[in-house]
Amino acid sequence: MRLLALAIALLTLPLAASAAPTAFPIEISAGKPPQAVMADGRARLLYELRLTNFAPRAVTVDQLSVSDAQGQVLATYDAKALEAMLQPIGHEPAQPGLLDAGRSLVVFVDLALTADAKVPGALTHKVVFAYTRKNGQTERQEVPGPQVAVAPGSARVIAAPLSGPRWLAANALASLDHRRSQMQSDGHTFTAQRFAIDWIQIGPDGMLARNGGKHNADFYAYGAPVMAVADGTVTAIRDGQPENDGANTDRTVPVTLETIAGDYVIMDLGAGTWALYAHLQPGTLTVKPGDKVKAGQVLGKLGNSGNSDAPHLHFQLMDGPSPLGAEGVPHALAAFVDHGQAKDPAILEGTGAWTPAGAAVPRKAEFPLDNAVVDLPGR
Repeated sequence: MRLLALAIALLTLPLAASAAPTAFPIEISAGKPPQAVMADGRARLLYELRLTNFAPRAVTVDQLSVSDAQGQVLATYDAKALEAMLQPIGHEPAQPGLLDAGRSLVVFVDLALTADAKVPGALTHKVVFAYTRKNGQTERQEVPGPQVAVAPGSARVIAAPLSGPRWLAANALASLDHRRSQMQSDGHTFTAQRFAIDWIQIGPDGMLARNGGKHNADFYAYGAPVMAVADGTVTAIRDGQPENDGANTDRTVPVTLETIAGDYVIMDLGAGTWALYAHLQPGTLTVKPGDKVKAGQVLGKLGNSGNSDAPHLHFQLMDGPSPLGAEGVPHALAAFVDHGQAKDPAILEGTGAWTPAGAAVPRKAEFPLDNAVVDLPGR
């Protein structure tokens, strides 16, 4: 009974001035430790923090600072910057950055180091919360966050799953679509698509498709050979799921955990890493579970099956053999030629044409930026 009473007392302490240790009723936890990946010549560390408010009143997330283990500050995010990094669990708060009583927020951190910086072995955190007392006075409280170990080494270098010119890396590095997609499976939350890319090809005319993309065959990417990115073993496939037709908003098959990836191949690449090739064209898969596959071997053709609004290849690496019930891990492409980012939304909407801007940049062992247009080497 004394232990229970102590716990209740701790949770109902008034929001007080900073102390060491602080009794401020906020829990800060971290997800999967990040591993560095190079992008645009800089090391990037992508990971998540979860903030849970055990106080009987709301607080506002006012500032986040990230430092290395020696205390050198690597980045500071103010309230405005944090608005774009926070995602509530459940309903949207009344205002950006508000953490209601009994609620949680996820902070999606995308830490870009300076070009000459050494990747730290660990990251430390401090979060500043603002709150209003009953007398109307506003206070700020700094709370230490967890020390997060950085996974040793750098991202695994692989071959590209496609080849040819003008491949658009849609929903790539730190994009909202994949980065914020968290899935609950068997009582756990996973961010399987943390480093996923939707690959779609731009044609010689700068468009994604002919004739407005009414049918799959109108898309320049449709039917492209999808290749193994490394040696490995096929662990699972799905084949025969009907495709959607062209650019679409209605799916041919209802989207469930079983059908969301469409026709796919999952490969075990070894060292606790699996690759997912999703939305393939039914009837084109050339492998079956148990097959030993060599890098560059054709697995099937790019299609439009599953939760897909146009023909493309969804590709990701993960730490388990499940498309959604695993954690996404970074990868780097051995080589590609970077033509810069396609920043005009009309290009992705199929109403505008892409034109190169600036000189092409050869890159090695890097991850493409979001909406980068790249040439992938042939094999």
